[in-house]
Amino acid sequence: MKSLAGISRTLYATTLIIGATVGIGFFGIPYTFAVAGTGVGIIFLILIAMILLTANLLYGEIILRTHRRHQFVGYVRTYLGPWARTLSLCSYWIAFYGAITATILVNSLFGSQILSLLGLKISPMILGVIFFAIAVALVYRGLRMVSRVDVIVFLGIVFITVILATTSLSRIQWDNFIFLTHKNWFIPFGVILFALNGVQGIPLARELLVGSEIKLRRAIKWGTLIPTLFYLFFALMIVGMSGSRTSPEAIIGLQSVLGTWVVWAGSLLGFMTSTTIFLSMSSSFKEALTEDFGFKKPIYFLVFVLPALIFFLSGAASFIQVIGLVGGVAGSIDMILLLLMYIRAKEHGQRVPEYSLRIPSWLIYFLLVLFFAAALYTAVVR
Repeated sequence: MKSLAGISRTLYATTLIIGATVGIGFFGIPYTFAVAGTGVGIIFLILIAMILLTANLLYGEIILRTHRRHQFVGYVRTYLGPWARTLSLCSYWIAFYGAITATILVNSLFGSQILSLLGLKISPMILGVIFFAIAVALVYRGLRMVSRVDVIVFLGIVFITVILATTSLSRIQWDNFIFLTHKNWFIPFGVILFALNGVQGIPLARELLVGSEIKLRRAIKWGTLIPTLFYLFFALMIVGMSGSRTSPEAIIGLQSVLGTWVVWAGSLLGFMTSTTIFLSMSSSFKEALTEDFGFKKPIYFLVFVLPALIFFLSGAASFIQVIGLVGGVAGSIDMILLLLMYIRAKEHGQRVPEYSLRIPSWLIYFLLVLFFAAALYTAVVR
């Protein structure tokens, strides 16, 4: 009975990390495979998964070396000081506004597709504004989404993937798999990094495993690998069917292949998924403004969330561009800070961790240079 309880806690800790990892970003991965080439996409996915698995395990060790419980920004302040905390906060704001804007973008696309299949033609721009106004009003009025709806969202995503797989695997055409297209070869990097970044779930998993911290390593391992395998299967399935017609959000481009009803069902679930994610993120942001930034009045929530709508209305970026920029820049900054934290925690940790990785110093510094170059390339060149 005791061992079953331990397995249950480990399983739940794993689902927490999976839920924190899987979000709207996975919708964009098939498009990057189609644009850059399936072979290039697979290489990026495997390499980034390996790096993030290592980084997640390093973060778990940092957490286990620290007495006080924090979130990411708190660990940055503890080990790297005020300058790094400022940089981490900048990354936080970039990631928040990027994620919110991307969610509005993909939600409006799904909403417009659903209505068009019902015979109603409404611009995604108009639907995005309507969705933003209703969702923000709900959050402002006090609708608090349970933070662990992420697991339900993931189950819904798996459900739609199973439907697509069972109805369409016979429609996959091998000619659609092109190793390299000789254009936009770097586009998968930011999108995949955005989609696989689940560091916010690791402190939650550690909280659940109090007294059994040694199991955190296993939870991190499977919490990273399961989304990776799911992303690979989903991307290959969509590209195999759609090929060069793969749409940025993966589902709408399937209409010519699978027909209306599958696309309608997929768009409906995509709309519900993005709505749930938006409400969850906005609710957490509202609480963070009060608890972490000291803005006590509810009106500040409206003030600070409004720029996301402005970014959306500017029409300056697409869904892929937004999540690629957020992943490539903010995600790389977070990885740099995490690696620097690990170096400090190894020397100045406050407790003996339940597990400790043996990572050579040259690999740590190589990854630092790699993420710095990737952030610079994404921000300046891409």
